[in-house]
Formats: sequence, structure tokens, C-alpha cells
Amino acid sequence: MKAKEFVVGSAKNKPKDAREKTSGLVDIGIIDENRKLTEAGRALLGISQSNDFTSDNFFQIPKDSFLYLRQLLKTYNNVDGSIVRPFML
Repeated sequence: MKAKEFVVGSAKNKPKDAREKTSGLVDIGIIDENRKLTEAGRALLGISQSNDFTSDNFFQIPKDSFLYLRQLLKTYNNVDGSIVRPFML
């Protein structure tokens, strides 16, 4: 992220700083626990690199927003051993 000038700074604890900045991307499935792009992350990168944010989906929202929505719908919590998908409810 720093190499692409997405973030700036010189944190004292670089690994911790990186985890803080990327943990949300892990939570929504854009990167995995090892900070590598997932299939969804590669799709988002492709949208960004091609600059194709057209609204060619059912909701008529930009492609990147539609990808985020689909990832959000996958979110779940483990409640007493049961999987609860709050956004599907």
C-alpha cells in the first residue's frame, strides 16, 4: 500500500501498522490472513486497473460497490456455535 502511495508515514512498529490498515480487508475477504489477494481482491484490482466502474448489475450501482456488497453479504458471526449472517436476515 505504501509503494502505491495509498498510505504514507513511517510507523515505529511496521507489522502492527500494516495489520491495522489491512485487517478490514481481511474481514470482507479482499485479502486473506497472509495479506495476499483473494479472488474478490483480484476482481477489485481488475476493476480499478481497467477503470471500469460501470453499473451493469441488478442494482445499477458501480462495479466496485457491487463487489463490496456481495462481500458484505458473506459476513457472519458465530453465536453459541451457530452461524448468523446479519445482513441476510
